[in-house]
Amino acid sequence: MTPDYSLCCEKPLTPRPNFIGLVLTRHITGSENQLARKKRRGRTQTSRSIQEIAAPRQRIVKATFPFIQKCVATRIPWPAGSPSGDPTVDDNDFAAIIDYSWDAGIASLHLDPTDFKDCTEEEDKLMCSHISQVRGSLVTAVDALLPTAYGFVPLETLADPTPEKITETLEANRKLDPKQPIDISTMCRHPIFQKLLNIIFFAKKGLNRCSFYFDGMDLLPLETLGLMMDAIICGINRWKTGEHVVINFSAEVYTPVHEDCMKFLEAWVKEYASELQPVDLAAELQSQMLTKACGPSKAPTEVAPIRREMFPMDLFSQT
Repeated sequence: MTPDYSLCCEKPLTPRPNFIGLVLTRHITGSENQLARKKRRGRTQTSRSIQEIAAPRQRIVKATFPFIQKCVATRIPWPAGSPSGDPTVDDNDFAAIIDYSWDAGIASLHLDPTDFKDCTEEEDKLMCSHISQVRGSLVTAVDALLPTAYGFVPLETLADPTPEKITETLEANRKLDPKQPIDISTMCRHPIFQKLLNIIFFAKKGLNRCSFYFDGMDLLPLETLGLMMDAIICGINRWKTGEHVVINFSAEVYTPVHEDCMKFLEAWVKEYASELQPVDLAAELQSQMLTKACGPSKAPTEVAPIRREMFPMDLFSQT
């Protein structure tokens, strides 16, 4: 699925024409852009410490972080390098995210873009290293939720950790079989999805977080839901031996997982958008998940109508 980068940003910001315009053209027509990307200069430094960047540019780098996070959280969870390997072709997800976020950061600080045309290699690497932050936060939150959600028992919580009790606990953990999210019969019904959404994108952040990540959206993006699925799968995989073992939430392993999750979600949406269905339950669920997460940070403007409860995510079970 070709990502729509244009929705990664706030509407008032003016994107770099040779990035947004051409990506939208490719998204709509499927054609490859043949125009060359502007080459950056001055890429001689390699440090990833923001303290080694000049003070005026530190502000810009820091200002890019929220835009990078939003792109990863809502549009491009697992960015890929250039499949063509041609630096003159706009087909590099990393470059697209960084180019846009750099311009967006400058605009958010009300600086003159002509004074800060391009980031250096040092700044580029620092911003790229920030891309994984949302994914890391998700899998960390999953680790905290899984024991309660599915009954895994951490060995360190045993009151009497005798060898027999440890063996018994490991065996019980191994027997637990919470299916992966793309198994429609089990895990997609679980409220861990809503909890994860609330914790990562709304907890202790209020209106600022709500309006930034999902401003103007009525439905939770499928890419966000798919990324949460990826993190839950990784969390479950960490318990395969019966005790919690850290497994990297790496692009190499989980990009294919994400592709499978997205195929499932897209089929699910397509089914409920069918004219054969009296209600588009997929859209209803996406809307309710976002509404539930936004609720605590928004004052109601009117009395909400009474409607059928659609959470937990048992709607998936009908796919």
